[in-house]
Formats: sequence, C-alpha cells, structure tokens
Amino acid sequence: MTVSSNDLPQKAISIPSSAILKTAMGSFVFVQNGEFLLRTEVKTGNTHDDRIQIVEGLYEGDVIVRKPVEMLYLIELRATKGGGHSH
Repeated sequence: MTVSSNDLPQKAISIPSSAILKTAMGSFVFVQNGEFLLRTEVKTGNTHDDRIQIVEGLYEGDVIVRKPVEMLYLIELRATKGGGHSH
C-alpha cells in the first residue's frame, strides 16, 4: 500500500491500523526499500475508524505492508536473533 494524505481532524498521513506493529520497543511499519522490507519506527497520532495518523517516520509515497506485519516481525527476529527448530 502506498502512503497517502487523508483528511483526519487535520491533514495528515494516515495508514490502516493493520499496518502498525506494536512492540515493547515502540510502534513500527514495514516500508519497501528496493527489493527489501525495512522495519521503520513511527510515531502515531489520532485514530479515525480503521486508520491511524502517522506523526513521524513516514513520508507520502512510501510503500508499506498492510499485513501480516506480526509474521514479518517474527521472521525478522528468527533471522537476527537466532532460534528455530533443532534436533
């Protein structure tokens, strides 16, 4: 999904709430960076229906993943922190 401006209480970038990954470290989205996805920290603002205002961290035109952001995070953790099945 490409990020676009939306008329919330004030003109702002907003994205579907399904695109937000909330962790103990903060709120994140996965942004397309060439052929890769980059987990990017965002600062959220107002919520309206199923959309969340992004105050910092994204730019209009950024391409983001809507879902399954939790699965992407688990894949990232497995690849960077180790773990997995062992015999």
